[in-house]
Amino acid sequence: MANSSTLRLIYQCELGNQKICDRTWYRIKKRLGITKDKEERCDPETLELVKAYAFMRSLYPKGAITKTKVMQYIAIKKHLPEFSCSGKELQEVLQCLIPSPSDATIYRWGKEIGCKFSVYRIYNKDEINKWVEFLARNPNFSFPYSRVKKVG
Repeated sequence: MANSSTLRLIYQCELGNQKICDRTWYRIKKRLGITKDKEERCDPETLELVKAYAFMRSLYPKGAITKTKVMQYIAIKKHLPEFSCSGKELQEVLQCLIPSPSDATIYRWGKEIGCKFSVYRIYNKDEINKWVEFLARNPNFSFPYSRVKKVG
């Protein structure tokens, strides 16, 4: 791997030190819109994009992952608080999804992921990550970038 870039090495590490061939890396760069200049500079936005893509790839090993889906995951991750939030704040963020889920749906999702939902509960970082992963896996809902507000 004489021509491995920093981004490529980071991607491979995020996948659990799984090596990828040149052709695969070329396709990833093309899919994410990473130019040679961006690859050499390795700015924080591009780094975040590559890490998010690697996470999505670990969720969907065989599925098609578009840049839009990766950007949606990043938006979800950015708009949910990092450390803790109340159930009410979590509900406000979830209500921004399109289509907007009903309260019954949110409660059902909480049961499915093993993190029961309650408006009065305080959610820690691990529980919030469960919600983020669940939303990243759910293709039926998306975040409109204009309707989402930062919580926390």
